[in-house]
Amino acid sequence: MSTPVVPLAPALMRRAALDYVQLGSFPAEVPPRTLLTNRIEKAAEGLDYHSGRAIRPGTDDCSAEILRRLSHGGAFASLMRYISEQRFVGRRPINFTVLRAFWPSPIMNYNLDGLATDASGAHHRIVDVHGSIEGEYGGPSGAAIMRIAQEYGIEISREDLVLCNPESDTDDRLCRKLKVMQRCNPAFVMIVGYSFAKNETGHDDQVSLETFVSKFQGFPLDVYVLDPRPFDLAGTLRDRLRTKRVYAVPVYWNFVAAAFLEVLSGRLGIECLEYFYHLLLDSHGPNVVLPLRLRAGPDKPRN
Repeated sequence: MSTPVVPLAPALMRRAALDYVQLGSFPAEVPPRTLLTNRIEKAAEGLDYHSGRAIRPGTDDCSAEILRRLSHGGAFASLMRYISEQRFVGRRPINFTVLRAFWPSPIMNYNLDGLATDASGAHHRIVDVHGSIEGEYGGPSGAAIMRIAQEYGIEISREDLVLCNPESDTDDRLCRKLKVMQRCNPAFVMIVGYSFAKNETGHDDQVSLETFVSKFQGFPLDVYVLDPRPFDLAGTLRDRLRTKRVYAVPVYWNFVAAAFLEVLSGRLGIECLEYFYHLLLDSHGPNVVLPLRLRAGPDKPRN
């Protein structure tokens, strides 16, 4: 739901790889590999580390070999820094402020950036399922921690965060948070920009998926999957929940939120919501960060 204010994990991983290769200092020995560092290597395949720089013919590109020296702690600190940048500057994106228009509800939040709590935590019960990174990591102190961890291979970790790793059914913190889902009886469920962390072989968030299925299988309610590519998850949930009341809605949430706010403000009628959504998407492309100067009607003439 934070996209594109906070980039998706593959983009964050490529940024961490680029920073490390361009750091200018790395150890001779390769540190122990972890799932996180392996995923960063894979995300960085084909990345141009020398944009704007001329490379002499015959010069070996050692970037991949340098990247293998990125420690788990350096990778972890990098992702914490980049995830929390927007929280540090006090960002309140409309992706989350629009939620104040909804009836107070439990929200299972799988972003670690803390933006949902900052923008709408006073209105909804927001459960940071995988934990939350403090805004300070997005500022100068976080940048210093990142550089030290990268340069010296210091092993930084946070047991309270599930960061680019699979969930564990032995994680007591996770299980306590998922009990909120097990105890609620909603009128409907809306899944926004979330796929239970689907990967090549399954889902990283398998514990959450199984909890969701066990809670809502046979439950008489509608489930809406809002995502640019919602069809795989919607199909999976239809099969697992044994219901046809799972609806795939192929949309970008940032533009849906913008259009919805225009309706709430009275500048648009509800019948124009879909038109305005597609107008924003066609005008700006999917990766624009809102709010822009939004208007439903033509600009007023300037004096």
